[in-house]
Amino acid sequence: MTQQGEYSILKLTGRLKLGYLLYACAIASLALPAFATEETRVLQARINVAAEQGGGVVRLDKGTHVIGQLQLKSNVTLELAEGSLVLASTNRSDYSLKRFRAFIGAVGATNVTVCGKGIIDGRGRALVWDIMQGMALSNQFDRVSWFKAPPVHPRPDERERPHLLSFHACTNVVVKGIEMRNGACWMNTYHYCKGVKIEGVRIIGRGFWNNDGIDLCDTSDVLVQNCFVDSADDSICLKSHSLTGINENIIIRDCTIRSSGSAIKFGTASAGVFRNIRIENIEIYDTFRSAIAIESVDGSYISDVVVSDVRARNVGNGLFVRLGSRSNTGGSIKGIQINRLHAEIADKKPDAGFEIEGPPIRAKDVLPIVISGLPDKLIEDVTLRGCTFIFPGGNPNSRAELVVPEEPAKYPEFSMFVNLPAWAVYARHIKKLDLGDTVFVSKKPDKRKKFAGNYFE
Repeated sequence: MTQQGEYSILKLTGRLKLGYLLYACAIASLALPAFATEETRVLQARINVAAEQGGGVVRLDKGTHVIGQLQLKSNVTLELAEGSLVLASTNRSDYSLKRFRAFIGAVGATNVTVCGKGIIDGRGRALVWDIMQGMALSNQFDRVSWFKAPPVHPRPDERERPHLLSFHACTNVVVKGIEMRNGACWMNTYHYCKGVKIEGVRIIGRGFWNNDGIDLCDTSDVLVQNCFVDSADDSICLKSHSLTGINENIIIRDCTIRSSGSAIKFGTASAGVFRNIRIENIEIYDTFRSAIAIESVDGSYISDVVVSDVRARNVGNGLFVRLGSRSNTGGSIKGIQINRLHAEIADKKPDAGFEIEGPPIRAKDVLPIVISGLPDKLIEDVTLRGCTFIFPGGNPNSRAELVVPEEPAKYPEFSMFVNLPAWAVYARHIKKLDLGDTVFVSKKPDKRKKFAGNYFE
């Protein structure tokens, strides 16, 4: 590498607060092969032969396996034995980022399984370090491949970083029992799939920014259960990138979540339909943004959502519902039922001290539940039953003079309006809101109103 290239990288990582970790991981990765080994070719050949013979099980035995990109095929099971450690290549050239954008996954396959008791480690920081070196040498830092949106730390765009485990247009996908660690981007992704079961999976997604835990994108007939997700971004996220896309018949239950984004989120990409979704028996802790976030800002029609028995502690926000107009004037949110959500709101940044934290927010106040539509787009029929929200309180400012902007196209998150004139609920542009027997507790006196927004006026 030229001296100029080295200088560019060091200067860049000085801007990245995680630069020292990237460098440490790049050095540490020298202890194991960074490049894909011959085992990649052999393993892909075994997968291909199994598929050609009508299906079968390809097993990775106990031990360390350093491999490059693997594409799974129909009727094939990839089984990771207990004690197996699959390390992703940290060489960017070992990955295609065209249609197949992942370390391990499948495109257009049927009856695909990844299971076992082994570990898949994406070595995301070391891989990103290699990507950055290539970008420095080719002077790409001012091009579209370099993500520079403040206040987020500059970094290679998501299109430059492979996902860890990803399925595109697949049917009958099972991911069971394995552990996933340290992706360079999204950890576990399903685009335009039908019939997905994710069970007993452990996801530690703190390798780099945009480490979403599980992303369900225009995907239907899904069961996510008994999973543990600890992610540097949204943990379980339902997205829609197409106006004709559908997320429906989805059950998420019996999971434990920690997130430096939101724990369970609809959006931000929200173009198509979300319906018949059930979220049950979820433990959430140390989560920077919302325990539950339901967002339609790109034209999505969200309906028939039931959330039950969620326990959230040390979170930035208990519930956020937003109907906006970022890239489409259509869309609706109706028929949202929240049962027995218990949320304890933090008085400080919930993920403070984690290597990759959520970005700073402008709000100085602890914020309430936020349910906000637009004057010409009303949220309809939101019901809370048996819920409890505990706030730290103690705000000496009433914020009575605040004029809260509409911000129809702004990125949706609970802090998008900055400070608010309520400590419990801020609700506006809603056709029907039923708080029922919900209990709101402020540990200290708070000069803001308990309820504010035009729904209460």
